[in-house]
Amino acid sequence: MSTIHKIAYDNRIYQKPRRALPSKVFEAYIFGMDVEWSTKIEEAQLKKNYTIDGTERERIRYGSEVDDWGADKEACHDCAVIKGQYHIPFLCDVERCPVCDEQAIGCDCNYEGDE
Repeated sequence: MSTIHKIAYDNRIYQKPRRALPSKVFEAYIFGMDVEWSTKIEEAQLKKNYTIDGTERERIRYGSEVDDWGADKEACHDCAVIKGQYHIPFLCDVERCPVCDEQAIGCDCNYEGDE
């Protein structure tokens, strides 16, 4: 039995058997997603926390926000992650700050490493 793999393209979520998609580069190519962007999505999944005012805070995954962004039906309109994935840090306008619940890219919270 093959694993089902979800990938976002054109703001829709497609499901394909894993064996039909042998590599991340191939996945990105098939669905028209820029390979560099696909890599950013992968890297975003490794950053599970932000340090804000000296305290480590868990990031909010797409679909776990207070507001309904339609994660059950489509990928994030800004960064193309799918439900359950972390947004691309400081590039996505949908990602919420885990402290104030405003947009993470524009809130006044003191993020460590934020230039």
